[in-house]
Amino acid sequence: MGNAMYTDQVVCHDTMETCKAHCDKSECVFMDNCNNMGKKFVCIPFDPRFMMWIMIISFFIVLLTCSSLVACYICRAVRRSYQMQVQYNSNREVVFQNPGRVHHVQYDSPRRHDYVHQKY
Repeated sequence: MGNAMYTDQVVCHDTMETCKAHCDKSECVFMDNCNNMGKKFVCIPFDPRFMMWIMIISFFIVLLTCSSLVACYICRAVRRSYQMQVQYNSNREVVFQNPGRVHHVQYDSPRRHDYVHQKY
C-alpha cells in the first residue's frame, strides 16, 4: 500500500529540493501515488507526526474519561448498596432487595427398598 493523494489543489514535486523550495512554512511529505503520477513529494500545511500525537492523546483522553465514568458508577452503586443495608437492616445481615421468585422443584428420592428389587 502506501500514501496516495488525488486532488486538484496539491502540486506534486519530483524531488525533495523542489518541494522545499515551493513550500514556505509547510511540510514536504513523500507520496507513493500523487494524482496518478507515481512517486512524488507534496506540500502539506501540517506535520504528520503532530497529527499522530494529537490522535494518540485524544484516544487516551477518551479512554480515561470512559474508565473514570465506569469507576464512578461502580463506587456509587457500592456506596448506595452499603447505605441501604445500614439503613434498612441495622444488624448487618445481608438482605436481597427484590430477589424475584425462587423456583423450587420437588424431588422425591426413591425409597430404599426400590433399590433392592431392581434387576440389573
